[in-house]
Amino acid sequence: MGENKSKSVIFLIILLVIFLALGGFTFYLLQQEKAKSLAFSEEIEVIRTKLKVTQAELKDSKDKVTRLESNISETQLRIDTLMSDLENEKAAKQEALVQASQLNASLEEHNTLKLNIEKKLSDSDETIKAMEERIKEMEGELKELGEKKAMLENKVKIFEEKYGSVELGKIVVSSEAAVPSATTSAAATKIKGKVLVVNKDYNFAIINLGIKDGVAIGNVFSVYHNNKNVGDIKIERVQDSMSAAGFMTMELRDKIVEGDRVELKS
Repeated sequence: MGENKSKSVIFLIILLVIFLALGGFTFYLLQQEKAKSLAFSEEIEVIRTKLKVTQAELKDSKDKVTRLESNISETQLRIDTLMSDLENEKAAKQEALVQASQLNASLEEHNTLKLNIEKKLSDSDETIKAMEERIKEMEGELKELGEKKAMLENKVKIFEEKYGSVELGKIVVSSEAAVPSATTSAAATKIKGKVLVVNKDYNFAIINLGIKDGVAIGNVFSVYHNNKNVGDIKIERVQDSMSAAGFMTMELRDKIVEGDRVELKS
């Protein structure tokens, strides 16, 4: 009986030791999991911080891209506006010159006819009366044509006062732009830039230099394609940050391209 009791006590002690060992092992495992969980939490926090920094940098990059696209759009709009203005002014001036030429031709024709009629009147007394009536009609027509010519010449004069003088086939040169003279600009430090637009139909180019760069009407720039001089252009219109220049030789229209380097000739 006493022996069985001793075995029971020993068995209980062994069970207690096993439970204690299991409890200690379980506690150890819990501590390990807690440490891992804490490490994971710290790592996740670091990743979140890096993600916020990355998102901020991405937003800044997007803002820069947006500003750059806006600047490109504004520059393209200014170029399109300049080209449109140049083409409209050229077309209007050419139309006015054609009309003036037609009126001059009509006046010369009527003047010649009047002289012939006067000669016939002097040679034939029988046709004097009829010729006098015809002369009166012709004088009325001449007066009407003279008035039309005067009106057209006045329009051309107003046009030239507004946009400056122009030769047929060349770009309109504005006389109102407050720019330095070609002599003063030519004496300045050499100015370098590049070709933005080439218009072969009207024989001119747009460069990225303007009043703020010291460019003046009449300046001559050398054009370099792949560092090779391909010809010269002459400034005929100037704005703040860009200018329009005509080709000084017809061969240049087939050699100049957008992006070519330009340099002011001394």
